Amino acid sequence: NSVEYSLPAYDSQETVYGEILKMLDEAATAMDASAGSFGSGDLIFGGDVAAWKRTAYSLMMRVAMRMVDVDQATATEFIQKAAGNMITSNSENALFVFSANPSLANPLYVDASINNRDDFAVTKFLVDNLTDMGDPRLQIFADTNNVGNIVGMPYGLTDGEAFALKSTTSRPSTRVRSAQDPAIIIDYAEVMFMAAEAFQRGILTGDAAEAYAEGVKASMNYWGIDDDAAIADYVTANPYDASNWKKSIGWQKWIAFYMNGPQAWAEWRRLDFPQLAVPVAATNPSIPVRLPYPISEQTRNATSLGVVTQSPDDLNAKLWWDVN
Repeated sequence: NSVEYSLPAYDSQETVYGEILKMLDEAATAMDASAGSFGSGDLIFGGDVAAWKRTAYSLMMRVAMRMVDVDQATATEFIQKAAGNMITSNSENALFVFSANPSLANPLYVDASINNRDDFAVTKFLVDNLTDMGDPRLQIFADTNNVGNIVGMPYGLTDGEAFALKSTTSRPSTRVRSAQDPAIIIDYAEVMFMAAEAFQRGILTGDAAEAYAEGVKASMNYWGIDDDAAIADYVTANPYDASNWKKSIGWQKWIAFYMNGPQAWAEWRRLDFPQLAVPVAATNPSIPVRLPYPISEQTRNATSLGVVTQSPDDLNAKLWWDVN
């Protein structure tokens, strides 16, 4: 078989984001909730087309918000298009529920229970800050150590330093390392934090502080915390700060993205919170803000790659949308 594009050229990041929004718009518009679907072959929603439409618009909001600082006009167009059409409760979350079959199970379960490895600890940064904030999610995120306490491990240690702390630090909880604990594609908490930002920016009309509080509540509820009074007390102790809203939203999104590393990393880069320190042992001078291009691309498509970068291993050049 012939290959039509054996040495493909690279599209700009701006073009890629524009095309993603276009595809989501076309998909959301084309889906007909009254028509047939894949039924049980749909592993996310079991054939619920309306749920897919809500998910498409929620993802549209995510992509548009990602680029709001660099192309506000396009972002505004699609944020306003998504408004009113997104996920409205945790019952509508887009989740991928893993299988009990070890070959299709939660990767953390496979790592710990099938492969008998001990690769992950919760970070001291997470533990200390959630403790200071009085955040009840910490008890669900982390297991206790061998003497019954939750103790985090500093991030960015050398192998030897990390090994020395393995016996006294906490692991991710049994829940998040269970075989079928789901991966979150997009959920109500994220939608509400995006709404809070859209309200704050004046792109949509609404109360940013109320949306922030609803996002916190949605995250708490997802993790099994249903005491409304306790949640309200937490929001009172960790209130929305309109004068430093990127800190408020950045912190709560980061917490809510526990076990969703790619989104936590992206929003940390965009909102610049939490503020993280470069580890002493790091060989890179700053926390990476991009991935390197793979060796396979450098060896098989070097000419096209050379047009867009002379440093394919660069970890420090910010992406198009990361302007701060």
